[in-house]
Amino acid sequence: MMIASEAEAGDTHTDTTKIFVSADGGQTWQQRAYLPSAAPNNRLYPESQIVQTADGTLLLVSRLEKGSGGGIECAYSYDCGYTWTEYRFNLGEPFIGPGSKFHIMRLTSGNLLFVNHSTTSSRSSLYAYLSEDGGDTWISMPLDTRSDVSYPCAFESDGKVYITWDKCPIDVWSCP
Repeated sequence: MMIASEAEAGDTHTDTTKIFVSADGGQTWQQRAYLPSAAPNNRLYPESQIVQTADGTLLLVSRLEKGSGGGIECAYSYDCGYTWTEYRFNLGEPFIGPGSKFHIMRLTSGNLLFVNHSTTSSRSSLYAYLSEDGGDTWISMPLDTRSDVSYPCAFESDGKVYITWDKCPIDVWSCP
């Protein structure tokens, strides 16, 4: 099990991503790697995610704020997360965003699913991107082109992919 985290308890530095691994189902964790951002002044809530491609490559995707640097930076590991390429940004679609959470996962087919905005200017135009070649090329499908859509999440069950997201003005939350 592997996760990416920008902070540990008491740590306020979001300019680096730490890679943690667990060999016991999450009971204990060890830090495996440490990766500085390529755009440290543009990271506030990186919400990093790791996905493993069908060939075993790990792709680390992190959020940049307000569309800076294209809105997303990515790094790769070819040795189970021990070492990583430097983060890169300004990568073009689908690795762009307005400074909002995205969702990336590998489907049981081996294809990659990336749910993200298709713009750097606002939380609108939420798309599903599919890669059948480990992330080299992507096809896209619009999910919701309205404004104020964000925070997608996806899962796969019984051969179907389910994708959810929220629709509300930014910074407005209410509970019944």
